[in-house]
Amino acid sequence: MTPPRFCAILFAGQRAEGRMARPIGPEEAAQHAPGSFGCHEALHMSLVLAELVEARLCDHPAVRLVPEWQVLADRAADALQALYQAIGARHGAG
Repeated sequence: MTPPRFCAILFAGQRAEGRMARPIGPEEAAQHAPGSFGCHEALHMSLVLAELVEARLCDHPAVRLVPEWQVLADRAADALQALYQAIGARHGAG
């Protein structure tokens, strides 16, 4: 028996059909381009989430007990740190 999915929105197919498929208009693009406050907000949130994942998830005893979960949690933290660096590099140059 396959266990239930706890949050269907996290699966790639639904994610691609949802948020990522929505077009961004020129006004919204200007408000969130590198160098803007909107971009700074994304930079800040990527750092907050990276720190939160590291502190509350990567170090959580339940995650540490299951090696596969630890790998996934570490991957999530690494991805958020990489996103922070990528946004920061463009935002500072914007």
